[in-house]
Amino acid sequence: MHGALQHQVRIFWQLVKKELWLIRKGFLDKFADGIIIVAIQVLVFSHLLPLIGMPKTLIAPTFIGSIIQLFFSMGYGLSLRVVFDLQFARFIDYYLTLPLGKTWIFAVYIAQFVAEVAITTIPLVSFGIIAMGENFIMIAPSIPLFIIAYLLSLILIATLFLSFSFMYSFRWFFDNLWPRRLSPLFLCSSALFPWKKVYALSHTLGVLFLCNPLTYVAEALRGTLIGGPDFLSPLITIPAILCFCVIMLLICNKGITRRLDPV
Repeated sequence: MHGALQHQVRIFWQLVKKELWLIRKGFLDKFADGIIIVAIQVLVFSHLLPLIGMPKTLIAPTFIGSIIQLFFSMGYGLSLRVVFDLQFARFIDYYLTLPLGKTWIFAVYIAQFVAEVAITTIPLVSFGIIAMGENFIMIAPSIPLFIIAYLLSLILIATLFLSFSFMYSFRWFFDNLWPRRLSPLFLCSSALFPWKKVYALSHTLGVLFLCNPLTYVAEALRGTLIGGPDFLSPLITIPAILCFCVIMLLICNKGITRRLDPV
């Protein structure tokens, strides 16, 4: 049993190394994408939004919301690759011929996604905050907790979009995913505004937002990078993200069983 596990770990690592090699070949393009996004975001959040009267205290939370929007867009890109592969290329059949469990195959997809998004968003998080200077107000940041929240958030987004890829048919994915899943998921979360502001407006709406995993992603990143009493505690948001990761993995397992093991 122990030897079989070691064998699977070695195969998994070789597959990850292959994906990392492909990502490294396109590193400059990914890094350039991140720099371009940084320049646009700094212009918008440091100069344009203050012109229309946005308070400085809201610039940092909104900026983090834009990062989550980028997570969302890249997650959709991941799901597109998987959906087209399932429908046409069927490269996943090669993975299935390997002496590797389906959980490890999902782990390869997740590792690839985390690496790609990190390359694009790390410049946005680091250089962008530096470039914004005093416009990005941090009260009590915790960098170690932020790193944990950041990585768990990427894993959650990856598992969320992988579950969409395997749970829905090719036609349903393109016809209904945005209006029925993605748009409500993003808009009915605190990605665009702090959760406590929503709860102050309507307790019922605030409680409903707590059923959305993106709410915990947004509040975790804000609570760890900005800090202060205006956001949910990382002691709540980080365990919640971890729980949603487990739920999404179970849904992924159900989806891959239905799509790849129909009998």
